[in-house]
Amino acid sequence: MSRMEAYVSKWESRCYSEGIPDEVSYTLEKSHRVPSYRAIAICILKNDLMLTGLGFSGEYSKWSRVLKEEKEKRESNQLDLL
Repeated sequence: MSRMEAYVSKWESRCYSEGIPDEVSYTLEKSHRVPSYRAIAICILKNDLMLTGLGFSGEYSKWSRVLKEEKEKRESNQLDLL
């Protein structure tokens, strides 16, 4: 299941059983309290494929963590004992 399908099914299971609206007012859309297909379209147009604009968190690979740790080791003044 893709993130968009998860987003739509989550809202439909809550209280939008007849489907989510196409658009809502700007203030409600920015508060993330009401879903809309317009919000999904804006995320796609902004190339936000992880849908962080809809409240999803980004996924990081294990390699990003390894690279971050290596960078922190290089920038640290701490010396290794072994």
